[in-house]
Amino acid sequence: MPIAATNIRRGMTILFGGEPCRVIEFHHHTPGNLRAMVHAKLRKLKSDVTVEHRFRASDTVEEARLETHELQFLYRAGDSFHFMNVENYEQVELDGEALGDAAQWMADGMVIIGEFYEGKPVAVDLRRIAAAMKINTDLERMADLAEDIAERAVRLAQLPEIPIPDDPALRAAVQETQFLSPLTRGLTLRYGIFIRSDCRSDRTMVIHELAHTAQYERLGGFEPFLRQYLFECLTIGYPEAPMEQEVIELTARICG
Repeated sequence: MPIAATNIRRGMTILFGGEPCRVIEFHHHTPGNLRAMVHAKLRKLKSDVTVEHRFRASDTVEEARLETHELQFLYRAGDSFHFMNVENYEQVELDGEALGDAAQWMADGMVIIGEFYEGKPVAVDLRRIAAAMKINTDLERMADLAEDIAERAVRLAQLPEIPIPDDPALRAAVQETQFLSPLTRGLTLRYGIFIRSDCRSDRTMVIHELAHTAQYERLGGFEPFLRQYLFECLTIGYPEAPMEQEVIELTARICG
């Protein structure tokens, strides 16, 4: 269905160059006396390649209609990943290109959401990978755990600003995910919570960081917590990552 380029929105899937592409970013521009334009950043679903394009306000684009199906991972053969459609039990084959970053996270029995265009699998919805990794979303249990942790030896440090890691790998991950910057108010590392000095009286911030500590315990240690948290931030974005959203919702429920 054709739509005006001015109606493009983030998250929408359109056809560009004959391929289904997801809109990552879009901006409206009216430079000087020139006609209005829409500058869009698109991610090709089949190749995961990102491209940018300027549409004229008078342009139209075709919205790509995607179907989604739950796929259970069966096994890997070379660069091919074999799944079973849990709705009709048909087997589906995806290559590493279609899976993208999700390929490294495939485990026996994992259920993901496959995106299909014209009956063919083109990508997986990374926003649903978190659910496939069996994340516990029981917020009541999280609240109890967060309150319990508050009575344990959790160290609270106040700093003028939250430090960015010196380790090159961690620094690169932080910069890519954009979840840590000079504006960051708090950070949790194991049982240490760093709070920016001007936020030391912010109860909401302390509860927020305690909830991250609860996630760390729930996942069985700091390494699995950091691995999953960074994976979500890298593939979905911050603060949209499910673990971060879980903490935001929990904090709102506790602090009212």
